[in-house]
Amino acid sequence: MRRFFMIFSMCLVMSFVLCSCGKANGYKKKDLVPVNEAAGNYFIVANVVDYGDSITVKMENHDNVTWFFGEYYSIQVQIDGLWYYVPATSDVTVHDLGHELEPGQSMALTYSLLPYSDLKPGHYRIACGDGGNKTNIYYAEFDITEESKATWNITNPTGLPNGYYEQPMVMYNGIVYKYYATGIAKDLPDGFVLVGTIKEFDWKSIPSDDFQATGTDLHIGQEVYANPDKPDEILVRYVDNDGWNGYGSFYTDDATKMDVNGYDIEMQNT
Repeated sequence: MRRFFMIFSMCLVMSFVLCSCGKANGYKKKDLVPVNEAAGNYFIVANVVDYGDSITVKMENHDNVTWFFGEYYSIQVQIDGLWYYVPATSDVTVHDLGHELEPGQSMALTYSLLPYSDLKPGHYRIACGDGGNKTNIYYAEFDITEESKATWNITNPTGLPNGYYEQPMVMYNGIVYKYYATGIAKDLPDGFVLVGTIKEFDWKSIPSDDFQATGTDLHIGQEVYANPDKPDEILVRYVDNDGWNGYGSFYTDDATKMDVNGYDIEMQNT
């Protein structure tokens, strides 16, 4: 009899494990798509300020440049520390409109939750600011409780996901230039000359003086090159940096289209 109960108990445990495997927050991970998108790099703070049939997000521009953004959005759920897209139960309709937010200004936009009418208890975020191409996205987090009530958290700026700026930036001639992962050129292009070296580095501040820098893979002493005929671009020299040897192109926010190392690069003006 004792052996029978032991076997019975083991069967119950195994049944529970098998039933719960791959499930969390009421979702099956195998049925969800992991988040894959280009998050924004500017110092934008987004947080939920109202919740019901719709969700209202207030966005504040703490950067020193104008932010251009759209109204496309998605709802995402966190499971085991990873983010997944929540499937919509009906079509998501948005206005194909563009907005701009000046430095120091804020704006609130309201997004319908009717296409996501079956949100289960768990930790969520709304990904907003998208222009329709899964780029320039910022997040505001919220929770759905067992009582079907919502609470929310003011999230860190997407541009500072780890408490610091990840996008490499350098200031030169009073302008902030940014690296857009366009590759490293082996040789110095014609017309570019050495204009100085990086003098200061601060993980948590956008450069505010010439030859100040922030972001990954930059450090004090790196050489900076400029071409007076190409004011929208500077080059930063990389030497034995995780195998990087060459010149990285950094661009201004006004640079919207240019030829980089033989490739036609389209970049968001954001």
